[in-house]
Amino acid sequence: MHQEILESMNTALALLDMQRVFRYMNPAAAALLGVSPKRIIGTPLSALIPSVDQQLLAHQGQQALTLHDVAMQRADQKLVNLTCSLSPIESPTPGWVLEMMPHGRHERISQEAALWSQYEASSLLARTLAHEIKNPLAGISGSAQLLARQLTSPRQLAFVEVIIRETTRLNGLLDQMLGGQQTANWVQHNIHAVLEHVLQVVRGQMPEAIGLVKDYDPSLPELTMDFDRLVQVFLNLVRNAIQAMPDGGQLTIRTRIAHKMTLGNQLHPLVIVVEITDTGVGIPPELIDAIFLPMITNKSEGTGLGLPIAQTIVHQHDGLILVESKPQHTVFKVFLPIDNRHALQETEDV
Repeated sequence: MHQEILESMNTALALLDMQRVFRYMNPAAAALLGVSPKRIIGTPLSALIPSVDQQLLAHQGQQALTLHDVAMQRADQKLVNLTCSLSPIESPTPGWVLEMMPHGRHERISQEAALWSQYEASSLLARTLAHEIKNPLAGISGSAQLLARQLTSPRQLAFVEVIIRETTRLNGLLDQMLGGQQTANWVQHNIHAVLEHVLQVVRGQMPEAIGLVKDYDPSLPELTMDFDRLVQVFLNLVRNAIQAMPDGGQLTIRTRIAHKMTLGNQLHPLVIVVEITDTGVGIPPELIDAIFLPMITNKSEGTGLGLPIAQTIVHQHDGLILVESKPQHTVFKVFLPIDNRHALQETEDV
């Protein structure tokens, strides 16, 4: 049973004996290294990843060992950079468990963990701000409305109406910061219907100098979603992409499926990945780590709430947004797990 679990895992794992010889390798590790799992048994570690063998030999301890930026040449001569973790074991025989992670995947998981923590911090900040501001704001608005009923001077009434109008606007912004207060409508829908609706909305706003490329995977399964809220997410991302290309460029919308992906602390068998890519000016380096925090923007007329709201809505779908940016290439990746809590709830209800 343990071997069945190891062979079904997406994590690349191998077992070494005390002489640093391979005794087992799961299919994920074999695919990563470009070798046969059966033929690798009996092969010394030094023949496959000599730098790790040398470090393990010099380690001479019973503590775990992690090595970063390990260069390894596969059987097909391709070079891969790995992060290797070695943990001592006593059963079934003394030796080491070797976990290998491609360098790019290690960076993605680290970035994802940091953004997940950032999202939790920004959500707490938003809730705290809303609690501290909305109560006195309601008092100001209520008092202004009472005062308006007693005033007869048109000039004084105009000032009070400004107070009422502005407190209403601020209250709406606070509601947006919290992701909206309306009841969610969870239904099974196709993500491409959301994207096509967004493109229909922005079609009149898109300059002729911007080209559109749609790279859809037609095999994507339906997702349990709040259609209107996801429209808000992708409407924000697509508009941002268009605004980032004032002199023209290319907007690309790509959909794919990812298998066995971890979001937060949850492993999901299937995750829909939507990429919004533009060839615009890019996000300033000093803002890239904070763009999902409230009130952070590089637009003169922006509120700094669009991306935090988008992240909140995606998080309600148990997903996450990641971003990579440099001049002429910015991509927002939206990860939406098929087995989100709302899909599971529907299954339980049935």
